[in-house]
Amino acid sequence: MITLQLLADHPSLFNKAVIANSFAETVNKGFKAMAESWYSEFLSQEGPVKRFENFWPKLVNNAFRSSKEGMSVYQNWHAQASTADGESLANIVKGISDFDIRAMLPDIKQRVLVISGELDVISPVSNSHYLSQHKPDAQHVSIKNAYHLPNVDSASAFNSLLIDFLSKKEERIVCRQSAIRC
Repeated sequence: MITLQLLADHPSLFNKAVIANSFAETVNKGFKAMAESWYSEFLSQEGPVKRFENFWPKLVNNAFRSSKEGMSVYQNWHAQASTADGESLANIVKGISDFDIRAMLPDIKQRVLVISGELDVISPVSNSHYLSQHKPDAQHVSIKNAYHLPNVDSASAFNSLLIDFLSKKEERIVCRQSAIRC
């Protein structure tokens, strides 16, 4: 969401951008309900840890969670959550709950690659479809079997997309991997 707002407000800073598992708006009832539960959870005793534990299965896919690397990431992120300030995180949730860039999408002129995790339930693929359909010349790709953090659970496919998009001058990236849907 920050990148989308920066593209709209400061276009001269960018010639292209990557948007992953994001939202064009958070003013809908579904997001509001999700954000309210996050807000309350963050403010509860051990809120950041509880929220992390509850959302870990929605952040990364089963294969990654059960891998040695996944277990290590879980332990590291759990430790970070245990030291996080729940009130600060609650304020972040409150701050993103009124985001709406939909009217500005057609005015964003930079090339944009929109990436989604095929199985993301936090920011469903439909959000990425919306972004790519309402932003001229945007390209959307969905990473198969990826959840909300495809840069973590499907790092190879995600990084391949980034490298192709950021290093080439061609208008569209070519989906060569079976893990990617264009």
